[in-house]
Amino acid sequence: MNELSSRIAATARSLFRSRGYVATVIATLAIGIGASTSIFSILHGTVLQPLPYPQPDRLIRIRDRYVPTGGSGTLSVPNFLDLKSEVRTLEEFVAFNVGSVNLATEGAPVRTRSLRVTGNFFVGLGVAPVVGRGFQEGEDREGAVRVAVISQRLWQERFGGRREALGQTLMVNAEPHTIVGVMPASFWFPGDPQLIVPYAWSESDLTENRGNRWLEGFGRLAAGISEPAARAELQTIFGRLEDEYPESNDGWTVETYSIREWMLGYNRTSLWLLSGAVILVLLIGCVNVANLMLVRAERRQREIAVRAALGAGRARIIWLYLSESLSLALVASAVGVAIAWGATRVLLLLFGGTLPRANQVGLGPPVVAFAVGLALFTGLLVGLVPAL
Repeated sequence: MNELSSRIAATARSLFRSRGYVATVIATLAIGIGASTSIFSILHGTVLQPLPYPQPDRLIRIRDRYVPTGGSGTLSVPNFLDLKSEVRTLEEFVAFNVGSVNLATEGAPVRTRSLRVTGNFFVGLGVAPVVGRGFQEGEDREGAVRVAVISQRLWQERFGGRREALGQTLMVNAEPHTIVGVMPASFWFPGDPQLIVPYAWSESDLTENRGNRWLEGFGRLAAGISEPAARAELQTIFGRLEDEYPESNDGWTVETYSIREWMLGYNRTSLWLLSGAVILVLLIGCVNVANLMLVRAERRQREIAVRAALGAGRARIIWLYLSESLSLALVASAVGVAIAWGATRVLLLLFGGTLPRANQVGLGPPVVAFAVGLALFTGLLVGLVPAL
C-alpha cells in the first residue's frame, strides 16, 4: 500500500512539473472522448436499446405496393378490413395514422402530435395504459362516445400527473373527447404522439372507394409464424381482392418488413456513420497525444537512465509511462463527460424532432461506463507507445 501511494505521488509530481503538457493532453483527449460519448449516448438511447414492446421481432410493417413501379403506398379501408378478417398468420392487424391536432383543455390550445388508430392498437402493439384503460370494442365507430389516451408527458404538463385527469374532457379539433387512459413514460411510437384516439369510421368509410389509400398498418405475427409466411398469405388474399375489384386493385399487392427497420432504419444508418467519423477524430487525437508523449519521453532520457541505474526494471519504467497516461485519460474522461452532456443537449435541441426515442437519450450508467472504458483504452493505447 505504501509503495502504491508513493508511485501515485511520484506520478502526480511528475505531471505537475509539466502543466502545459498536461493541459494539452487532457484537452485533446477530452474533446475526442466527449464527442464519442455524446454520439454513443444518442446511439444507445435511440438504436441500441430494444423497442419498448413485448416480442418486437413479431411486429411487421404492412403496406400496399404497386408492382409496375415498385412504389409503396398505404391501405384503403375496405382492403384493410378484408385482409384483417381473412388473415390467419397474424394475431392482430392494426391500422393507424400519425398526424397533429388542435388540442384544448383548461390551458391554452396547442398543436399536438396525435395518433389515430383502430381499437386493437394497444393489443397489437402489446402495450397498455399505466393509468386507466385502452380502447374498447366499438369505440372506433361513428356515434360512439369519443375517447382518448394521453401520453405521460401530456398528463404531467396539462394535469399535473393527477389521477383525476381520467374522465376529464379534451377538445380535439373542437370535438370533445373523454380521457380514459395514460400511457407509461417508456411508451414511444414513430412521430412521438402525445394523444391517441380511435377512428370514428362511418358506414360510408367502410365501403369507400378501394383506391382511396390512406391507412398505415402493422401486424403482430402469430406464434411460430415467420414474416415471409405472413407476407405470402396476405399477398394471396390481396390477389383475390385484385381479381374481385380490378378497377382499384389492379397491379397492387402487399409488402411487409420488420417494424424495427421502419422505426429505426434511416436513423440507425446515419448514426453508425456519424459514430465512425467521431471515432476517427478520437484516433487522430490519440496519434497527436502519442506524439506528445514521445517528445516528452525523449526529453526524459536522462531521468530514465538514472532510474535504471538505481535499479528500476523495465516493468517499473513501463508502469511510469502507463500510470501517467491513464491518469491523464481518466481526468480527460471526466472533462469529456461534461462536454458530452453539453453536446448531447445541443444535438437534441437541433435534431431531437427527427430522432426516434429522443426522450430516452441521456448520460445514464451505461453511457458513463462507456466513457470511462474508452478513457482507459485510450490511456493504455497512447501510454504504450513511449513505454515500449
